[in-house]
Amino acid sequence: MLFEPRHRSWFEDDVRAELLRWLEARRITWVVVDAPKVDARNVPQTLVAITTPTAYVRFHGRNAATWNARGGSAAERFDHLYEEDELREWTSPLRELSAESEEAYAFFNNNNQTHGVAQATAGAELLRKLLEEEGVPTA
Repeated sequence: MLFEPRHRSWFEDDVRAELLRWLEARRITWVVVDAPKVDARNVPQTLVAITTPTAYVRFHGRNAATWNARGGSAAERFDHLYEEDELREWTSPLRELSAESEEAYAFFNNNNQTHGVAQATAGAELLRKLLEEEGVPTA
């Protein structure tokens, strides 16, 4: 099982530590999320942590303009093609996660109505290249 909260209340100081302990005790994997860097209650924060031997990262994209657009679809919300500098930010956290886990996964949003297919190939290959340059093991 995986747990990916979508509301900022899960990240508050008085909740976060207890939640991570609760997930770990039940062997539920915490999902690390990359999302727009905006201050909105429904945009998950990035909390690099593991609660099981599996590390799991979701790249939702950083399309702040469409995240809370009224009448927009999920495809529009997650429509984002990562730039190299955005992915480079992840080499250190992914190194940390891969060192602390038995298995580490990074998944890009792959909605077929947006940049998802391109991101699943080009973005993933770029991330793999950046990780290899930094000596982070990839499979």
